[in-house]
Amino acid sequence: MNSRYIPVEGHHGFVRDTSTGAVLNTNHSAIEQARQNKKKRLEQKKQQENLSKRVDSIEEDISSIKFLLESISQRLNNGS
Repeated sequence: MNSRYIPVEGHHGFVRDTSTGAVLNTNHSAIEQARQNKKKRLEQKKQQENLSKRVDSIEEDISSIKFLLESISQRLNNGS
């Protein structure tokens, strides 16, 4: 390890950058796992947004169908 980095006491896999004071994670498997978790969360969010759009579209379609059925019903009732 570079002398620029010193281990963070009590926290395995973390070092402090002596020039900036930043704490860095050096546990590459944990970093990769965090990336995979973020990717999964973003995919789930996208799926949720797509599902929400589909539900909104279905609600609009149902509203249109309801309006048409009411119009047909009124015309049939007025013609009788």
